Amino acid sequence: MDDLIEERTGARPGQMAPYFRLNPKVDDLPEKCSLKRDRIKIMVMGPIKAAGSGCYCPEGALLQALVAQLLLKVDEVVILDMEAGIEHLTRGTAKGVDKLIIVVEPSRRSVETGYRVRDLALEIGLQNIGVVANKIRDERENDFLISNMADFEFLGFIPYDEGIAEADITGLPLIDSSEKVMSQVEDIAARLSLKGNRLRAINKN
Repeated sequence: MDDLIEERTGARPGQMAPYFRLNPKVDDLPEKCSLKRDRIKIMVMGPIKAAGSGCYCPEGALLQALVAQLLLKVDEVVILDMEAGIEHLTRGTAKGVDKLIIVVEPSRRSVETGYRVRDLALEIGLQNIGVVANKIRDERENDFLISNMADFEFLGFIPYDEGIAEADITGLPLIDSSEKVMSQVEDIAARLSLKGNRLRAINKN
């Protein structure tokens, strides 16, 4: 949506722009640019277009303003599903969330990335951090993550299930593809909801 970004920031994506607005108007975008079903709205940020496509600073400015609007000014539950990696933390996009959830898999590289994500999160002031373990095949992998990330709060352990891999291939909804995975996801959601209610009660008092 290059035209929209240029309209709001004053700079064309991919072009060198010495000046652009850091506080573009975004309060109307959640309604204009989301798909809706029941009480749920979804917004998807486009991927990087191509190698060498130039500066993404205008997009970044618009995205940060939009995230701030959603997190700080809208009285709704907002879930930001970030792509794997740490760029959103180095840019500060995730600043202001109530809880950061790091998804890890049973491997040393994933554990190292988890620690790196936490360090960057703490640098931008995110203190409330939890971990969800994913693709767990057995107790050995479970114990590996617990022992190597002993100072993290684990919210849950999602088992590996071929049904999820098959759903990804066939395009079927994940929610209908694995009862055991969905059961664990529902437990994690309930745990987060309970913690959120406690946090709101503390803030009100």
